[in-house]
Amino acid sequence: MWTDEMQTFVANVMDAGGSSSEQQAEHERTYVAGIAAYYKELGFKLDVNHILTKKHVDTYVASAQHDWSDGTRTKVRGMLERIGRRVTKKGTWPKKAPQYGRKASEFPYSADERAIIR
Repeated sequence: MWTDEMQTFVANVMDAGGSSSEQQAEHERTYVAGIAAYYKELGFKLDVNHILTKKHVDTYVASAQHDWSDGTRTKVRGMLERIGRRVTKKGTWPKKAPQYGRKASEFPYSADERAIIR
C-alpha cells in the first residue's frame, strides 16, 4: 500500500538526487520506490540517511525479490548505490576502490617472428 510517507521519501530522494535527465530520474524513481515500499512494510521510518546506506541496500537486494536474477540484483544494487552516494550524508558509503587500467593487448609474436612463420 502506497503511503504519503513513501511518496514524500521518494520525492525527497529525487529532489536531492541530481539526475542527469528526466528520463534518468524516472528510471531511478522506480528503484527508490521499491526500496521505500520494502522498508515501510517492515516498519522502518523512511529516512534517506538510514534507508539508502550500504547495509540496507545490500539487505534489500539480497532478500526483497527472490525471483530476481543475479544480473538484476547487480543492476539494482548499482543503481541504488549511485543514488545513495549522491543523496546521503558523506561517510555513509565506503570509498570506492580505485579503478586500474588494463595493459594493452599485444600480439603473441613480434613482427620478426611472424615473418619467419610465413
